Amino acid sequence: MSHTLPDDLQRYLTTKSFTELTVPKKLLANHSIKAGSWGQVVVESGEVDLVFATHTHRVTPDSPGAIPPVESHHLELCGPVQFYVTFYRPK
Repeated sequence: MSHTLPDDLQRYLTTKSFTELTVPKKLLANHSIKAGSWGQVVVESGEVDLVFATHTHRVTPDSPGAIPPVESHHLELCGPVQFYVTFYRPK
């Protein structure tokens, strides 16, 4: 099961692009997004696994990964990758 972003959100922050060499270590360890905010992992090239307690979503250029508020998750890299994270909040 993968999550989808609600329709009533607006973007408020986008990170720079990361690669397998520049990804912050905190993204590879369990963490969560604050209450009320959503995230979306967008892969520009390669693949990354978005790992939740109950399921894993393979994020590819054709399949971004939505991250709901407060749900613990981490990323697992699947080889060479370039991606960024966009954050959203209610309008």
